Amino acid sequence: MWSEIPRLDRHLYTLYLLTASDLVPVLVPQTLFAVFAALSGQFVHDGASLPLRVLCARLPPVLLWIWLHLLVLDLANQRLPDSVAEDSLNKPWRPIPSGRLTPARARHLLVVSLAFTYATCTLLLGGVYETLLLFALNWLYNDLGLANGHWFLRSLLNALGLTTMGAGALTVAHQHCGLTLDYDAAYRWFFLCACVLMTTIQAQDLYDQEGDAARQRPTAPLVWGDTATRWSVAAAVLGWSVAVPALLGLRLPGDFVAYVAPSGTGVVVAARVLLWRGVVEDKATFKVWAVWLVFLYALPLAM
Repeated sequence: MWSEIPRLDRHLYTLYLLTASDLVPVLVPQTLFAVFAALSGQFVHDGASLPLRVLCARLPPVLLWIWLHLLVLDLANQRLPDSVAEDSLNKPWRPIPSGRLTPARARHLLVVSLAFTYATCTLLLGGVYETLLLFALNWLYNDLGLANGHWFLRSLLNALGLTTMGAGALTVAHQHCGLTLDYDAAYRWFFLCACVLMTTIQAQDLYDQEGDAARQRPTAPLVWGDTATRWSVAAAVLGWSVAVPALLGLRLPGDFVAYVAPSGTGVVVAARVLLWRGVVEDKATFKVWAVWLVFLYALPLAM
């Protein structure tokens, strides 16, 4: 029995490596998306916010729900031959290029993960509709290769996937809590967030240009050019920093903080994306972009 413990540790570490690059830009922001929306009370019929004590108890299921879907998405993506070639250049520490996992075993693990995730969401966590939508988006993105066909489809699928993940996390947060989500209000917020993601998510492609070029993936930097993509990110980030609070009905000077927090972070993102260039710098800028996104996700608290 004791001889199996190192193997278990190795397997758990392999699962961590599969999802490691998505923990900061995906798991943390989408968890906070659900937390802020639940605390705001803006998306339930009676306007009651989820009590902090209850929300803390719901955090483990929310985190598990998001991570399980990240595992499915990452397995589906990283097992593909083009992804292996790209990861060999950009992320050689991932399980397949590093030799910890073969593509065939990754495929088997993907089948198990799909079944386990669906069963867990159906029987325990909730968010089943969002799970099925993410599975469909995953199929379109990876198996049909739509993300490799055009930069617009890549950005669209990324935006829909991240927004669906946040929506599922919000559903799981309200599971068994006696509160009914107001889907009309929630869908308006989801649509706005998807638009923000759709027009700024190309920031993630700036530091992956070498690998994307190797697999001939037409991302925004490779189609538009590096400089044009940087200006598109800077302009969109600055524009949404003002537009999102305005569209939520927040007004100056009373809602000063609701404008300053995203705008201040947006200026940092814009300055970094235009002035600091290179793989290391662009990776750091993408993390700042994730912080900016979190400030936007927090705006329902100010409504």
